[in-house]
Amino acid sequence: MEEFAECIAVRNLGDMIPLLQWIDFTGHLKKLDRLSKKMDVFLQGLVDEHRDDRDRNTMINRFLALQEEQPEYYTDEVIKGHVL
Repeated sequence: MEEFAECIAVRNLGDMIPLLQWIDFTGHLKKLDRLSKKMDVFLQGLVDEHRDDRDRNTMINRFLALQEEQPEYYTDEVIKGHVL
């Protein structure tokens, strides 16, 4: 989470000068891509952990209950997005 907070605080040169969006001078976009994959694995682990232990009264467990009712809307990606 600390690494996530650090990445949000950094400004990307391509955001200020749109012509330079396709060039990653600082490696910031590669770092964000790597961090995105790490966060996805972490959040999927949380969802899976709560799927195994349904006795807890948490937001994720409520979303998992809603997922049983409406599986086409409450996908794991939607749940992870709400948690994030």
